[in-house]
Amino acid sequence: MDRGDGVCRHLDENNAGCRIYDQRPDACRIDRQYELHYRQAMSWETFVQINEAGCKQLQALGVGEGTRAIPASTDNRNT
Repeated sequence: MDRGDGVCRHLDENNAGCRIYDQRPDACRIDRQYELHYRQAMSWETFVQINEAGCKQLQALGVGEGTRAIPASTDNRNT
């Protein structure tokens, strides 16, 4: 889904939203990934913190330069 610069090709940069949100694949559904792979190992809050830290590291490296970050929610498991 990478458009070649570390940013998803489905990102609408004008509103920092996903153009295919309702049909996004499981890999983009962090709630689903948490339930399938991480629930037994950590809390939802810890999972979100780890993902936010990874995003900040990518931003520090300049991946997706010029795009805005989408704020994370600690309570979006059912979206």
